[in-house]
Amino acid sequence: MDSQLILTLLKLVIFFPLVIGLILWLGKTVEKYSHINRKSTMRVVERLTISKDNSLLIVKIRDRFYLVTSAQGKIEIVEEVAGEDYKEIEMIKLKNSSELKQIFKDKYLKWRK
Repeated sequence: MDSQLILTLLKLVIFFPLVIGLILWLGKTVEKYSHINRKSTMRVVERLTISKDNSLLIVKIRDRFYLVTSAQGKIEIVEEVAGEDYKEIEMIKLKNSSELKQIFKDKYLKWRK
């Protein structure tokens, strides 16, 4: 056989497992440090898109829930939602988003009328 072919095969046999091992090690290292974000004190619990640019969010910050509106680059906290109220809303099995919109309108958007 050609010496160039033997040298190429030898490189392939040595470096291919090395590269695969490096990829696996890097994957485990990144996974280990990705858990840092999961311990954050703020997260979006639920999002409801009302229109293309408008949405309602329930955001949990530490142990409190807030109803937040998001519209074209503006974010406003409408009010703090009691934990019991959110659990009540969460327990309701909603068939579609129009029911959820109505619940929010009735319960939290009374001041806009």
